[in-house]
Amino acid sequence: MLRICRLLLFSCLLVACDNNEFERVEITDPLHGTWNLLNEQGGDFSPINIDYEPGEKTWTFNSISGVMTITDNLNPNYACALCNSSRDYIVTENDTGSSSIGSELIKWVEYSEDGSINGTIIIGGITSLSETELIVTSHNVAPLIWTLTKAEEDLFN
Repeated sequence: MLRICRLLLFSCLLVACDNNEFERVEITDPLHGTWNLLNEQGGDFSPINIDYEPGEKTWTFNSISGVMTITDNLNPNYACALCNSSRDYIVTENDTGSSSIGSELIKWVEYSEDGSINGTIIIGGITSLSETELIVTSHNVAPLIWTLTKAEEDLFN
């Protein structure tokens, strides 16, 4: 009797398990993953040109959840719009009239309770995007240009 109960229990477990739960999702969005900020340049009154080592500052795009995370490992307790924050994001066509910042824009988005878009903030335009390099230009009078490279652990995923 015990043998029959074990067999029945084992059979139920086999039927209840779904192999599809563990299938890998193929991500085709080239923006998806972690990017190392290598250079930040531009600005208005006192222009900057700062180089960073990989991992010091990162931008992570999760195209599945729609969340962008910016991490500043040099100043982990510093809070500002472009450091140590996570926000919903979307990529849209450039509707600014400025072709110098690329054809697509990265925007932080705020959603209403009903799921509609309540407001957006333009982070910048994608002026270049390949498997290994991302260049984003801010939409300002004196733009900032961010040059990023794909983090090594994301190159093989």
